[in-house]
Amino acid sequence: MIREAFRLLWETDHLLRTDEAHDLTLEQFDHDGDVPESWPTESGQTALPDLVVMTAGFGDVTYTDYPSNDRDWPVMSKKMLAILLGVAEFGHQTVPVSIVDPVVRTEQEHEQAGALLETRWPDANREYVIVQLTDPVELDEEASGVARDPNLPWIVDVHQYVFKQPASTLPPIFRLSIDPTVLYISATARVALKAAGIAGPRYLPLEGYVDGGGDEVDIQVPEPNVSD
Repeated sequence: MIREAFRLLWETDHLLRTDEAHDLTLEQFDHDGDVPESWPTESGQTALPDLVVMTAGFGDVTYTDYPSNDRDWPVMSKKMLAILLGVAEFGHQTVPVSIVDPVVRTEQEHEQAGALLETRWPDANREYVIVQLTDPVELDEEASGVARDPNLPWIVDVHQYVFKQPASTLPPIFRLSIDPTVLYISATARVALKAAGIAGPRYLPLEGYVDGGGDEVDIQVPEPNVSD
């Protein structure tokens, strides 16, 4: 079977023997209230934050280029983005991410949140960005056998993926107009990421899971070291 694209997921096996559920966590007190819930899946939204601050559960995140996070946002290293753009240009916007060490705060310390962030600011990692895609890909809905829930029309089921454009012209990374919550990556882009040693992505074939499996990892994420 020729696979023209894959769903792009996160490789999280390195977290299994740790207390962390994600590589990154959004700093709730600093930016959470300003970020739309559906961002960045909707390409038409313009209310983008100027900056997003996240904490690295292990004090560092450079062990992965595509870190999992508690918002399921497409956070990636600038290196990963450059590899994707090297495959082909695609419409997108980026929002810078500053990644800082985690701080355990008591309820009373929330009032000092700004000061706590300021002390960690000089050492923040600024080599990651959030990518918002602006040009969704269209499916031939009839040929794809698209079915919508009559009561929840935003929930769609795709029998088979038939794109309106040739597979060879698919963007390296893309979303579908009928379901922008899912991120996809082209087969060509996957090859390029593997060749560059990009760790973090997990790939699921378009046909989905089969007997509970089927997802694939090209470059395993190493187990992170816990910083002091």
